[in-house]
Amino acid sequence: MINQLTGRSAWIKHLGYSVFQFLATMVLFCYLITFLPDSQLLDKSQTELFTEYLVILLTLDFGYSTLYGDPIWEILLDAGIKTLFLILTSIAFIILFTVPLSMFTAYNNDHILSRFLNKALFIISSVPILVVAIIIIALSVSLLGIVPELNLFYDGSNFQKVAVLTLPLFAIIIGDGILFSIFETLQDKIKKIKSEPWVKGIKARGGNINKHLVRGITESMIVSVTGKISFLISGIIVVELVFNWQGLGFILLDIFDQSSQRDYALLIAVMAFILLFVQTSGFIRRFTIMKMNPEKKYSSAV
Repeated sequence: MINQLTGRSAWIKHLGYSVFQFLATMVLFCYLITFLPDSQLLDKSQTELFTEYLVILLTLDFGYSTLYGDPIWEILLDAGIKTLFLILTSIAFIILFTVPLSMFTAYNNDHILSRFLNKALFIISSVPILVVAIIIIALSVSLLGIVPELNLFYDGSNFQKVAVLTLPLFAIIIGDGILFSIFETLQDKIKKIKSEPWVKGIKARGGNINKHLVRGITESMIVSVTGKISFLISGIIVVELVFNWQGLGFILLDIFDQSSQRDYALLIAVMAFILLFVQTSGFIRRFTIMKMNPEKKYSSAV
């Protein structure tokens, strides 16, 4: 009973921390955007603007977008689904790539193919995501004869639709070193598990270490992937711009492209949604650590 109460208290503490971090960051953001120049708001003081932005944030009454003319909640729903698709699908592809590759290289450390894979992934992942996206666009135009923009998905052929959905994902996965970082983390984890004395004891008795290996990989994979969400979202913003993928990142850049008058209600809403993704991934990371490491369950350091 005491353990249950303590565990519940730990969850409330972590949830409260996530909520506090979200609100503190958004309040700071609302204050910072009062410094942005806007010719339409010269008659208002920073205090008035800050109060106005806080009311928008706390009431979630975003109203209509002055940039697009539609209800902001509808814009957020449409753009949020597109961005969420890129986030979840790119994570799924990263897992599909890194798990088998890390297991092969960890079990065949001295094999020439393993050394080649390590070096190849490192070199490929070292390329900035903007460069990767531009290269993919150029190859798509020259080899496939299409510009893989999102608009093509609605009136293109089935092949073109597949290209539009998959090519931006390759840019996200390959660029900025995310793929190699997760691959390296899983590879090191597998090597560490293999070298543990208790694992050697299980193998000596003819036991199966697969369940221990799966448990170790799962924890490291979730912790590593969720820890990269911020970098992943940064890359997605670039990809959305290059591929004309009208998600949250595209809208964010579109807002800042308006030099004279910005849609601050939409800006606050988009930033809140992006930060919500980041905070959710952080909570999943803490959940994984607490669930799969009972000895850390009640630690305040997690």
